[in-house]
Amino acid sequence: MRVVIEHFEKSKVFEDKHNITIGRDESSDFVINNLAENIEIKFIYNEKFKNYVLINSSGSSDVLVNNRNFSKVLTPAHFFLEVKGLNGKINVEIDTEQNHHSEVKNNQTQSQNMEQNNAEGANTMIKTMSSTNANDIFNNDVEKNRIAIIKEIGYKITELKGSIWSANITNLLLNASIFILSVVCSFGVTNFLLGLKIDNSSSVLNLTTNAGFLVAISAIVLAVSLIMKHGVYSLLDFNSSKKYGETDIAQKFITGVSAIFMFVIYIINLFYYKEIPGFFGASFFISLLFAGALATVCVASGYFKFQLKNYNQQLTNCEYREDFENVMKRYRSMINSFVNQLSQNRIATVRGSLLNNQLKMIVEVFIGLLTAPFLAYGVSNTLASCFPEAASWVRVSGLRFSPIFLVLATFLIIFAFFSFVRAFTISKQIKGSEIIKFDGFHDYNSHGVTVYGLDSMHSLGKEKNTVMFIACFIILIEFTMNVSYFITEIGGDIQGMFLSFVTALVPTALLIAETHLLSSTMCKINNYNELLSMLD
Repeated sequence: MRVVIEHFEKSKVFEDKHNITIGRDESSDFVINNLAENIEIKFIYNEKFKNYVLINSSGSSDVLVNNRNFSKVLTPAHFFLEVKGLNGKINVEIDTEQNHHSEVKNNQTQSQNMEQNNAEGANTMIKTMSSTNANDIFNNDVEKNRIAIIKEIGYKITELKGSIWSANITNLLLNASIFILSVVCSFGVTNFLLGLKIDNSSSVLNLTTNAGFLVAISAIVLAVSLIMKHGVYSLLDFNSSKKYGETDIAQKFITGVSAIFMFVIYIINLFYYKEIPGFFGASFFISLLFAGALATVCVASGYFKFQLKNYNQQLTNCEYREDFENVMKRYRSMINSFVNQLSQNRIATVRGSLLNNQLKMIVEVFIGLLTAPFLAYGVSNTLASCFPEAASWVRVSGLRFSPIFLVLATFLIIFAFFSFVRAFTISKQIKGSEIIKFDGFHDYNSHGVTVYGLDSMHSLGKEKNTVMFIACFIILIEFTMNVSYFITEIGGDIQGMFLSFVTALVPTALLIAETHLLSSTMCKINNYNELLSMLD
C-alpha cells in the first residue's frame, strides 16, 4: 500500500500505513498550517474492501472531495481535496492491494486470451466468450463493490426517504392548518374592527361578517403566520451552522415581531368573544385556542421545514458518493455488454413483446378516450347550469346535456387522463432504476435496463410532481362538480349528500384505474425500447 499526498511544494509518501491523518495539529501525519483548527481528514484502511476509507471527522461542509461534500467514502486511485479558506488543492494518489491485483489480473487475462487466439479458431473463440460472459458478466468486482456499498448506505437511504415523505405530509397538513386558522382568527378581528355584534336568538349564535374585509384581514394574518414560520426556520438553521462572530439578531427580531402580532390577534379575539352572553370566562380559552393553535402550528411548520432540509442534506451526502457513482458507471457498461450478448431469439422475443404491448396501449388509450365523455357528463351539466344562455341543451333518450360544455369537460378529463399516465409511468421508471441500484440487475422486463443518475432522478421527480399536481387539480374540479350535480339530482339532505359523494367517486376511481393500467403498459414499452436502443 502506497499513499502519496501533495500540497503545493510539500509532498509525503506513506508505505503500508493503515491510519493517516491530515490536519493542523503537529500530531497529524500530514500537517497543513493554514488548515482550520476544526478540520481533520482521516484515511483508514479497510480490510474488507482492500482500500482506504476517507473520513471527514469534523463533518464540515467546507471539505470537498472532487468538488463534492462527503462524510465517509471509499477512495479512488487518484483524487483531490479542497477546503474552504485553504489555498490550493490537496492531491492524493493511492496504490492499494486491490489496484495491484486488478492490474495483475488484467495482464493474466490478456495473456490467456492471446494463448487462446493461437490455439483455437476465431469462430470457436467468439462462441466460448459469448457463452462465458453471458453467465458470469455480473459475477465480478463491480457487483461485489455495489453490494458492499449498498449494505453500508442502503438502510440509511431508505430510512431518510421515509422520514422525508413523512415530514412532507406533516408539513403539508400544517400549511393547510395555517391557512384555515388564519381565516378563523381573522373572523374575530374583522368583526371587532367593524363593530359587528354577536346576536343570540333562540339559543343560536348569529355570527355576521363582511366578506371582503374578512379576506383582507385573513391575508394579513396569513402573512404574519408565514413570517413566524420562516423566522423559526431561519433561527434553527442559523444555530445549526453558526460560525464564530456571527449573530442571530435578525432571525430573533423577525420571530419576536411576529410573536407580538400573534399576541395582538389573541387580544382582539378576546375582546370580541367576551361579548357572547355567558361566555366571558370562556372567551379567554376560546381566543387562546384559535390564536395559540395558529402560533403553535406556525412554529411546528418552521421546525419540520428545518428537519426536511437536514434530511435532504443527509440523503445527498449518502447518494453523492464518488465510489458509488464510479460503480454505477461501470454497472451501466456491464448492462450494455449483457444486452449486446443477447441471442437473436431473445431479441426477437423482445420485439414481439414490444409489439403486443403497443397494441395493448392503443386499446387502453381508446377505452380511456371512449369513457371520457361519460366521466365529464356531471361536470358539463354543472357548467351549463352556471351559464344557461350558452348551454344549447340537447336531449337524447332522456339525457339532457350541453354539447359545448360536454366537449370542454371531456378535454379536461383527457388532459387529466394523460397527466396521470405520465406521472405513474415516471414513478415506475424511477422505481426500476432504484431496483437495479439496490437489488442488482435481474429482469429487464420488470425494471428495465436504464440506471438513472441523481440529476436525472431529480429532473424526473420534478416532472412527476408537476404533472401529478395538474392531474390532481383537474380531478378535484371534476369531483367537486360531479358532487354538485348529483346533489341537485338526488337531494340536499344528509342521505342525498352522502349518495352524491359516493356516486361522484365512481367516475374518479374509474379514471385512476384506467391510467394506472395504461402506465404499466407504457413502462414496459419504455423498457423494451431502451433495451433495443442499446443494441450495436
